[in-house]
Amino acid sequence: MVATTSDRRVRRSQKALQEALLSLMSEKPYDQITVQDVIDRADVGRSTFYSHYVGKEALLDAALGELRAVLTSRGVPPLGFSLPLLHHVQQHRVLGQALFSSARHTFVAQRIVALLEEAIRHDLAKAGLTNLPLPPDGFVKYAAGAYMAIVQWWLHSAEPMPPAELDQKARGLILAAAQP
Repeated sequence: MVATTSDRRVRRSQKALQEALLSLMSEKPYDQITVQDVIDRADVGRSTFYSHYVGKEALLDAALGELRAVLTSRGVPPLGFSLPLLHHVQQHRVLGQALFSSARHTFVAQRIVALLEEAIRHDLAKAGLTNLPLPPDGFVKYAAGAYMAIVQWWLHSAEPMPPAELDQKARGLILAAAQP
């Protein structure tokens, strides 16, 4: 029984810290957020923070865990992650707008792009797309950049299209470019 209570407390503390960081990132640039800001927002002590994370970057990695899970819960390749990702972004629209509205979160955006590149690389290999117009690494970078640009546009669109429609269009654009 004690382990369950302890595990519950650990999960609750970690969730509070992750949510605090995400909340703060919708307000100000990641590099201006301090550990003190996070623990104040989460209403936990400094020792609690450091018992779970070695620093702010480790907390960011944990906070990106949900996004990582969405990207790895792949649907039918290629780009099978796209629709679940768009639904996820739609649910966290305010944070997405803050993260991608400017260079305020360059470090975070780089982490997200790296996760996206990993998902695209996996999907291209699984779909057997090897005859690409660029070497695979170049095409992965192109596809991730194009996908991010589409998501950025969508997040700031006055009348955003539904995720399923955007998924179809984004996949069509990127996969058309995959033809040599």
